[in-house]
Amino acid sequence: MSMGLIKERKYILNNASGAATKKLRGDILDIIEKVVAESNPYKIVKKALRVTGAGKLSVQEKITLDLNVFKRILVIGAGKGTYEMARAVEEIFGKRVTDGFIAIGALQTDCKLKTIGHCVAGHPFPNQNGVAGAKKILRILKSARKDDLIIGLFSGGGSAMLDVPAEGITLPESIKLTELLIRSKASIDEINVIRKHVSCVKGGQLACSTANAKMVCLYLSDVVGDSLETIASGPTVPDSSTFGQAVEILRHHGLWKKTPAAIRTHLKNGERGKCPETPKADHEVFCSNRVYNFLIGGHESTLTVAVAIARKKGYEVLPWTHALQGEVSVTVERVFKTFNALKKKQENTSKPLLLIATGETTMHVRGKGAGGRNQQVVIESLGRLKEGEVLAAFDTDGIDGVAPEKVGGAIVDSQTLIRGNTLGLNAEKMALNNDPYNYFKPLHELIISGPTGTNIGDIVLLGYR
Repeated sequence: MSMGLIKERKYILNNASGAATKKLRGDILDIIEKVVAESNPYKIVKKALRVTGAGKLSVQEKITLDLNVFKRILVIGAGKGTYEMARAVEEIFGKRVTDGFIAIGALQTDCKLKTIGHCVAGHPFPNQNGVAGAKKILRILKSARKDDLIIGLFSGGGSAMLDVPAEGITLPESIKLTELLIRSKASIDEINVIRKHVSCVKGGQLACSTANAKMVCLYLSDVVGDSLETIASGPTVPDSSTFGQAVEILRHHGLWKKTPAAIRTHLKNGERGKCPETPKADHEVFCSNRVYNFLIGGHESTLTVAVAIARKKGYEVLPWTHALQGEVSVTVERVFKTFNALKKKQENTSKPLLLIATGETTMHVRGKGAGGRNQQVVIESLGRLKEGEVLAAFDTDGIDGVAPEKVGGAIVDSQTLIRGNTLGLNAEKMALNNDPYNYFKPLHELIISGPTGTNIGDIVLLGYR
């Protein structure tokens, strides 16, 4: 079944201590590859949008628009999955697309877009390319008229890739704030509350940048709960958060005094009413029936796909949760507690067992090592694995944290720790230093796919044969 996405697959399989473990490793890798393939944004958009011969546009069969009343179709967007989304839109609408611009990650192939322009924006830190791209998007929106249709395409990573700092805040100050937030215990929801209040485009503000054009915006989620407010910081979605909440979050996590002075001044001015709040649900833009926002994919759909594949392979599956979240060490404890209860309950079954969860954990960075939250989940699981068990954690965008190469995650069994000890690798110390990449690299236990073109969060699989 292997689709060739995962590199060094043969090394990962050969690390197995026996035939049963090798089979389990292979099945888990198959599931990861199939999940990534089925969550391709191109496929998802093609399912969500349908244009009839009469020029009627159906969106998820929830609304229907007559394309004949629009003179132009303009496409905007940002995120790791947005290039594939845009490719699908150009194929669906053809020459009806007259202009557009998206902010995306680096492409692995030549750009196939015909009309829609793009920039390679920064992630996880915003960069000048992303700011310049966001300004181009704003110009497109401001040029839009009543008889134009705007298609918005947003996916995970869009918060960093689409940004224009608020007045008085510089890009280096935004980068410094992002670094502080990423290294803290703040959740992605909390981080995006702050991002929305130091930006000119997040938290519904992008939707307010066009006078009266109709907007149809598609969101591909990588956040727990699939909240449109949080995905890419909800640039076309009404925002319920406030300046006061942004200040409180920074204080709660001990970041207020470390935050650049210009950002603190801006947030305090907003809290005092000297800066306009992000647009709420009662804003005229969202009451005019011209902005439509749709969730087209996320953690729940990822879990559904993974469970279906595992059952076809003969596993007794516990589709545990599509809302996996929390600090890595807490997550690891919950995963094994749940799995061990499953094993005990199913001890008389002849089927192999598999726990599957999707979501997004949080890694409180304490050390200076290389890796990301998924690799950290795996290294902190090593001492808990029993004979015959295999665990993998993978970020569906193929990029898990920061390392010398793009790594999606890692996979291990009960013998990995023993092999690491033989090589003189201290798993406990390297976990404390947040250095899982350099632990798993010499053991050939890294799951390397390169950027996948999608971004729908993390998947954790723990099985037993």
